[in-house]
Amino acid sequence: MNPAPPPLTADPLGAPEAILYGAVQGVCEFLPVSSSTHLKILGTLLEAAGRQPLDAAYIMLFHLPTLAAVLWVLKREIRALLLGPERRLLLPLILATLVTGALGYPLDKAFEGRGGNLAFLGAMLCVTGGIQLLTERLKPQPKEGPWTWDR
Repeated sequence: MNPAPPPLTADPLGAPEAILYGAVQGVCEFLPVSSSTHLKILGTLLEAAGRQPLDAAYIMLFHLPTLAAVLWVLKREIRALLLGPERRLLLPLILATLVTGALGYPLDKAFEGRGGNLAFLGAMLCVTGGIQLLTERLKPQPKEGPWTWDR
């Protein structure tokens, strides 16, 4: 006979942890760093301190307000992409998203158990940073167009 599962609590994440997670998400999201990885690192550190880590559902919830903020900030660019002359970029964007998902899903499953390993997470942040530096050095000169941050 299996023991009864522990009772569910209405708020598995306390207010201090929620504020800390929200601050990390907010600071990291608009920087060229992985906010999800930083949330996992924070969760691992809090778990080591005896606190409850975030599960996937909470991580997803923390990304929803970020998505809303991104949609709001980029509303002109999104409108140009959907309705304006930039509409020609929509199909390549959709195809790139599908390819990324098709590659990312198996890789996510392959690395699933390593999410709490701080050395692995740190190494992956270094790999990501290296890729960002490489692409920054190899990118062509910027062209004029609506895809710019100077407003």
